[in-house]
Amino acid sequence: MEEPNYTKRELDHHLTEIKDSLHDMSKNQSMAHEQMITQLRITNGRVKSLELWRSYLLGGLTIISILVVPVFLWVLKDFFT
Repeated sequence: MEEPNYTKRELDHHLTEIKDSLHDMSKNQSMAHEQMITQLRITNGRVKSLELWRSYLLGGLTIISILVVPVFLWVLKDFFT
């Protein structure tokens, strides 16, 4: 099988098409990455707010258990003795 002989003009044309195609793919990937980063920031913000809510709830329950449980046990002790 004989290899085709391409002229410089044909090779330049093909290389230009390849470069343009790669440039377009790069643009598309950049736009997709920007969209993913935007969505990631939104999701991280939502997760952070849920984590803060959980922390506040656990802190409140801890304070209540430290203050209320001993008083409740003291009242029960006085009630049964």
